[in-house]
Order: sequence, then C-alpha cells, then structure tokens
Amino acid sequence: MKQFSRRQSEGFVLVACIWVIAAMVVFVGFVATSAEQTQAMVLRETSQLAFTLDKRATESTFIYLGATRGVSYAGLKTKVEQRVVKEDEFNPLSGNVYAITGDEFRLDGRVYQGIGGLEFSVQDTGALVGLRVDSGFPTYKLEKLLLSYGVSRDEARRLLGALIDYVDHDDFPTVDGAERKAYLRQGGMGPTNRFLVNPGQLRNVLGWEEALGNEFDRFLEEVTVGVGGRNNFNSLTTKGMTLLELDANAILKIQEYRSKKAFTSLFEVNEVAGTLIDNGQLAISFIPDTFYRIRLWNPSSRHEEWIGVRFTPVSGFAPWQIDYRLTRQRDLAALGAGVNENNASLDPQTPPTPLLQ
Repeated sequence: MKQFSRRQSEGFVLVACIWVIAAMVVFVGFVATSAEQTQAMVLRETSQLAFTLDKRATESTFIYLGATRGVSYAGLKTKVEQRVVKEDEFNPLSGNVYAITGDEFRLDGRVYQGIGGLEFSVQDTGALVGLRVDSGFPTYKLEKLLLSYGVSRDEARRLLGALIDYVDHDDFPTVDGAERKAYLRQGGMGPTNRFLVNPGQLRNVLGWEEALGNEFDRFLEEVTVGVGGRNNFNSLTTKGMTLLELDANAILKIQEYRSKKAFTSLFEVNEVAGTLIDNGQLAISFIPDTFYRIRLWNPSSRHEEWIGVRFTPVSGFAPWQIDYRLTRQRDLAALGAGVNENNASLDPQTPPTPLLQ
C-alpha cells in the first residue's frame, strides 16, 4: 500500500513538472511572439516615419526650387542663372527669358527618384482638362474627355449639368442638372456652391463616380480643379494629345522628342510629329503654368499623396501656396506593369532627380 502511494506521489510530481514545463514553454512562446510583434510594429512605424520625413523633404525642396527659380520651355530650372545683363539689354518679354538651359525639372509627369527611397512626379496642371464649368469656362473639352472614357453623350451632358449645379451659386437646377433636393433624396450632402478644391471632390458630385466606374481614378489623373486646357506639348498627357486627335505614331514622336528636348513653337511640333495641327481653335502655350500637381509614393506602397501647389504671381500669401493634399490608391495595374501615368514604360533605373544635384 505504501509502495503504491509512493508511486502515486511520484506520478503526481512528474505530471506537475510536465505542466510547469508546458506552462513555461507557452509563456516563453507568448513573450517571444509579443516581442516579435512589438519589434515588427517598431520597424513599421520607424519606416513610416522615415518615409514621411523623406516625403516632406522632397516636397519642401521642390517647392523651394519653384519659389526661387525661373521656368523655361522645358520646365522648372534647378540652378541659379549666372548672367551679366547690360543696363539696356533686359527685356522681360524677350524669348530669352524662357530659353532652355538643360538643367530643367520636367513637368510632364515623368518619374524621378526623391530623397531616401521615395519616388515622385510633377505635372503641369495647366495642360490638363479643367473642372471649372461656369458661364466663363467652356465645357466642350471636358465633355470630349468623358466621351473618351466610354460615357454616352447624353450621360456626359447630365454629368456636366450636375457639376455646374454643384459649383454655381444658386439652387435652381440646370437642364439635366441636380441641386440639393436630388442629393437629399439619395441620402447625400448637397452642393457646395463653389469650385472644387481638389480633384477627389468630384466623387461628391451626383452621378460622376457611378458613370465612370473603374475608370474614375484614371479620369482624375487627366483633370485639374484649375482652368487647364492650355495644350502645352511639353507637358500634355497621352490622353490629352489623344483629345487633339493625334494618332499613336505622332504622340510617340512628340514624347520621344520632349524626353530630352522641348518644344518652343507649334511649327516645331508639326515638324516632329509629321502632322498639321491648326492653332486657330486651340489655346496653345509652350510656357509652364504656375499650378502643379506633385505625386509622392513609396515604390512598395499601394498609396500615394497628391499635392496641389501654385507659385507666384498667382499665390497671394507667399511665394507658393498649397491648394490641397489628397491621399489615394495607386493604380495597381500600372504598379505591376511599371508604367507612369502617361502609360510610358519606366527605365530599369528611375532617373535621378535634379533635386539632388
């Protein structure tokens, strides 16, 4: 009997030891997992902080250049121009003011390396299609852009009517438009009765996102909340040149030419493209606008930040003014294919930015 009790005691001690060891293993595993999760969180937050600092540094450097350098036909100059001007030589209207210096930061949406591991691009928004649609701004180009995305002509006119009612200063609906009551019936907020402040606000205008469907985000890349429509062949997107009824071959020739040079006249464009563009009904300018869209992203991220900025003399507060900041999802198809917003293939090595020169 005593022997049996002794064996029972030994068995109990053995089981207890096993349970203690198991508990210790679970505890150690929990601590290790917790430490690993904490380490991963710290690394993630450190990486995010580094990206934020790189993003702000890149943005600030570009804005500094925009506020302190001039522009040429090719884009934003990056170096201080050292030139001795005689007393009677300077003429602010001289074409030499916009002469190409070869150090320009291009404003056609091409991708550059930023500070750190960041990538970014800058688009001259004067060459995009404007979303300003009151009586002083024609809508034919915006309608043409909608048609190019497969929207029917009747639907395009309804969308333009809704946009006009969204930004005008009254509550009277236009033909095919929509005012506050139409929004309230669908549980939405009414019109702001002022111009859009960023392209993403177009989502709030009745019918636009539904009509464009999966093409909505691509559509946003072609529009600006400014006036737009300047048809600058040094910064027009592929879609923008398509709206001018240029064929694919002419567009490719224009893009190849401006990748290293810049256009200064319509004659030069026609000569390079092998076509004939009539400027009788086009607003054409070869000088960059003062409104730009900066896009910044981490190559491994699915999101990017858009920054709308304008420079003197348009800005009334400082040498520059930030109009909006917009975070949006990157085009995953473009992310996988390695193309920029102009559907141009990227080089294996993203070109270095003039910011770092």
